[in-house]
Amino acid sequence: MIFDRTLWSASDIDLVRARVCIATDITCEIFSWPALEVGGLFCGDDRICDLNSMFRGKNKPTNVLSFPTGDDMSSGDAPVMAGEIAMSFETLQAEARDEEKSLGDHLTHLWVHGLLHLMGHDHESDDEADIMEAGEV
Repeated sequence: MIFDRTLWSASDIDLVRARVCIATDITCEIFSWPALEVGGLFCGDDRICDLNSMFRGKNKPTNVLSFPTGDDMSSGDAPVMAGEIAMSFETLQAEARDEEKSLGDHLTHLWVHGLLHLMGHDHESDDEADIMEAGEV
């Protein structure tokens, strides 16, 4: 995990580490996925805006971006490297405040959202959106 320590405090970093590990394990169990390894970039709006522009052609900050490896997910007992998830502290914090959620709860929800994207799910169709929504809650 990589953190922009100018934005993420030590207590935020501890919260993230605990939440994403537990959320990843529970999500793998619910969806019967193999154990996953996921890289995390916890940055700010400037960095995520650059990534969003580079990879999605959208020159604006976002809350979460997912970058799947495309690797085979059936590689036996070893954890599978599923990809990378980038999250913006500033956007997460603003959204959590606006939605009257804790930062931890909002971050966990969007981490699971990112995991679902890494594993090939999207929300382009109603059926896929329903699957993602069910997995996120």
